[in-house]
Amino acid sequence: MGVKLTPREKRIADAVRRSGDGGIFIDDLVDVVYADHPDGGPLTAKTCIYVLIHNANKKLVPKGFVIRSEHGGPGAPKPYLFRRVAACA
Repeated sequence: MGVKLTPREKRIADAVRRSGDGGIFIDDLVDVVYADHPDGGPLTAKTCIYVLIHNANKKLVPKGFVIRSEHGGPGAPKPYLFRRVAACA
């Protein structure tokens, strides 16, 4: 892919890519990123994941990829998926 991601961004991108068409939920991404933290990560872990996804997407979109959440229906959890997009020049 040729994108320079931080270690945590890479953990997220790898987990989302491996999840396939079913996607991966935010709580699972928290577990992936903070697996080495005995307390499960900071109290703001979900916010940190949102920021990491946003920052990763700034690097991925120009290369033709994006991590995005899919609609799970009203009130349903929304999984994150790895998708191809038209690369921006």
